[in-house]
Amino acid sequence: MARAKRVSANRGSALWFHKQSSWVGPSSFSTTVATSYSLAVDTAGTSTVQVVDMMGNSVATPYANGHITLSLTESSIYIVSANATVATAGVTLPVGYIGQ
Repeated sequence: MARAKRVSANRGSALWFHKQSSWVGPSSFSTTVATSYSLAVDTAGTSTVQVVDMMGNSVATPYANGHITLSLTESSIYIVSANATVATAGVTLPVGYIGQ
């Protein structure tokens, strides 16, 4: 089973891709197993959001029609949007998460 995972807090979302059949042991982590994913980051329109990789590198990335298209791998990326309502809609927070 392959799925994109998403959790959100405040103005951002953390995303990554997991393909269970690829994980056969401790050396199974891969940055090449990927899937395309469209994320709603704002209302209709165009602008940019910050995409932050797992090492903290940040890039202003354009979006169109309120969505950004991403290539998700098993490495987490973080999307920071100015529109918190859209960025966090439809997200289930992890059990035990307490937002601040």
